[in-house]
Amino acid sequence: MTSNPFPQLARAQWTEGEMALNSLDGDPLKSKEDIVTRLTGKVSDELITLCCRLFKPGQRVHFEIEFEE
Repeated sequence: MTSNPFPQLARAQWTEGEMALNSLDGDPLKSKEDIVTRLTGKVSDELITLCCRLFKPGQRVHFEIEFEE
């Protein structure tokens, strides 16, 4: 995951969510339940649903998300 390169513009409230999203690229995920477990309470339900929908076992998936103010 890449973040805004200008930290003065970033929001501290996203830090926990960003760390949770980055953890998805660590140890291989076995199932969609792994995604739900790692992200619940840290990011929105819509983002969890998107990650689960795009999940492909054994493959790295790339997609871009833009957060509105």
